[in-house]
Amino acid sequence: MNECESVIDQIQAVLNWDHDPDQEYMETLSSEYTKLVKDVNDRLRACDKLLGRGLRTEAIQQCETEPNLLDLTAILDFPEAEYWSDYVSQYELPPVPELLVSIAADLNDAYAAEQPVARLLKLHRLHALALSPLSDRIVILRELVDTDSDNAHWIEDLESYELARQTQIEEALEEAFQRKDTKAILEFDAELSDPSWKTRPPKSLRGRARAMSTRLRAYEARKQVKQLAEELNSAFQESDQVRTQECADRWEELAALAELPEDDPLLEVVRPALSWIAAQNNQAAGQKAWQDSVAALEKAIARDAPIQKLERLANTARQFEGGVPEELEELMDERFEKYNRDVARKKLLVTLAIVGGVLFFLVMVGLLAWVVLSPPEKQADDTSGLRRAVPIEAYVHQDRVAHSSSGTVNS
Repeated sequence: MNECESVIDQIQAVLNWDHDPDQEYMETLSSEYTKLVKDVNDRLRACDKLLGRGLRTEAIQQCETEPNLLDLTAILDFPEAEYWSDYVSQYELPPVPELLVSIAADLNDAYAAEQPVARLLKLHRLHALALSPLSDRIVILRELVDTDSDNAHWIEDLESYELARQTQIEEALEEAFQRKDTKAILEFDAELSDPSWKTRPPKSLRGRARAMSTRLRAYEARKQVKQLAEELNSAFQESDQVRTQECADRWEELAALAELPEDDPLLEVVRPALSWIAAQNNQAAGQKAWQDSVAALEKAIARDAPIQKLERLANTARQFEGGVPEELEELMDERFEKYNRDVARKKLLVTLAIVGGVLFFLVMVGLLAWVVLSPPEKQADDTSGLRRAVPIEAYVHQDRVAHSSSGTVNS
């Protein structure tokens, strides 16, 4: 590291000189820098090959070999590197090789990805040294596969571990069933049903574990139902509804697991208690339904809902034993009276409107007939009026003419 830093210090000093160094010094300094870059590039390429094969841990181990590869790369990638390359070309020296900083960046990413894996690797090694059960070691391997998915070795190890574990379970199932170890059977059943398996257990193995689990749970349930029947009847005889309900709920679960036949004597023993608690539940449910229907009717009345909705809600409440409370019936009667008054008023208004309309029609028809028939009579009246308007002097004149004409003839 000191050698590398010394070479970079000399290069930076040369670039800051106000005069050019001699040819021999430049050849020596350029050769030293070129050798350092080539050595670092060789190590970077070796690490890159390991990364390409998914061997990230091995690549990081190579990188951390002293002197640390990333530290060397950082020193050689100094800010004036480009100026140094141009300066060397002026002395007609071999070109400076390019530093493979992109591989260094990949290594840096590998370090970041390796940090969460490091803890799992430590656990994996500790469990291996402690010869822990395969089930525990498989859990850690699954985490490693998920965290370090690029490493194919973890997948291979997990597959081999899972196959070995399936063989273990197959052998342990029979032993646990023979000794009626329900807890162990249930654990095996749950483990085989776990979707985390990379190599899914055979269907036959899963089916056998499930069948054993069902049979042993039925066996355990049958041992408990007899005691539960006594508790249920005791609570029933004491009319303890809460305790009877709790026992009845447990009975339904256990009876289903125990697969009791229809003619089992225990069913006759518990039937009175179960019937009683069912009747209590039905009564409570009916009371609750009646209260809900009354509350809905009361709310509808308060909101002045349409009369049709009130009738529907009232009919629903009347189906129950409690019916419609008296105070609500009174409110309903008031609403119906108001409704009837409103209906009668509307009918009266409609009738008056119809009668008014008919009268108006008849008047209009009469006026129309008078207008159509009146013109001739009016003309006669006008002519008579004209005659009455002739002056009386005209009549005197006409009379004189008539008398004059008459005298002439007589003579």
